[in-house]
Amino acid sequence: FLCSKYEITNYPFVVFLNVFQCDADGLIDGIRVVDYNAPGSHIKWDNVNHECFVQSGYNDFPVVNITWDGAQMFCAELGGRLLTEAEWEYAAKGGVYAIRYYTDWQKNDYDYEYRFAGGNEMSQLGWFVDNSRGECHVGGRMRPNQLGIYDMCGNVWEWCYDKYNKDYYKRNGDSHDPMWVTGAPIRSNRGGSWSNDAIYCRITNRNFLMQTECNPYLGFRYMRQ
Repeated sequence: FLCSKYEITNYPFVVFLNVFQCDADGLIDGIRVVDYNAPGSHIKWDNVNHECFVQSGYNDFPVVNITWDGAQMFCAELGGRLLTEAEWEYAAKGGVYAIRYYTDWQKNDYDYEYRFAGGNEMSQLGWFVDNSRGECHVGGRMRPNQLGIYDMCGNVWEWCYDKYNKDYYKRNGDSHDPMWVTGAPIRSNRGGSWSNDAIYCRITNRNFLMQTECNPYLGFRYMRQ
C-alpha cells in the first residue's frame, strides 16, 4: 500500500469541502465533517461567499478538528481510505526497513529497535510537548522515518480506519493486517500530538474517539492500495 508522506493539510481539505458543498454547520449531506469554531481550527466559513477558506498562513498546516467521517470521506473521494492500525504501525516502524532484534536465545521472538517513527529521540523526529511551544507545526520539518514518512509520531494524532477495541491485538497478535470494524462507532487514532509527552507518542501507543467528534490534536493521513 501507499500512504501520504505528510499529514493531510488544510488547503486540500478546504478544496474537498467546497467541491462537495460543505455547509455553514460543517456538514456534507447531513454528515458532520468539520468544526469551524473549535480552538485551533484554521478552516473557517465565509458568510458572504458561502464557502470555506483557510486562514492566511495556515495552508500547509495539518488539518485538525475534522471527524473520522470527514477524513474517510476525503480519502474515499481520492480512491483510498484511512490506514488500519496495523498498516499505520507497519509504516511507522519503517516497513521492510524496520530494525528488529531477538528477545530470546532461540530466536523465536523479536522486538523493534525504535520506540518512535525513525528513532529513539523524540526531539529529532516530531513535535511534542517539549519542543512544540504549545502549537501545531507545518509538517516535514523534522527527521523522517526509514520510509521517508514525516510526523508519524507527534504533531497531530492520526485517525485510523479501525474501530477501537482495547484487547483486540492481544487476541489477534498473529493475524495478518487485523482490522476491527464491529461494535460502537469509536475509532482508533495513533501517533501522539504536539501537546503530549513523548511516552504518548510511541509507535505502539493507542488512542480513540467517537467518529462523529473532533479535536485540535487530531488529523489524518491518506492511504491507497
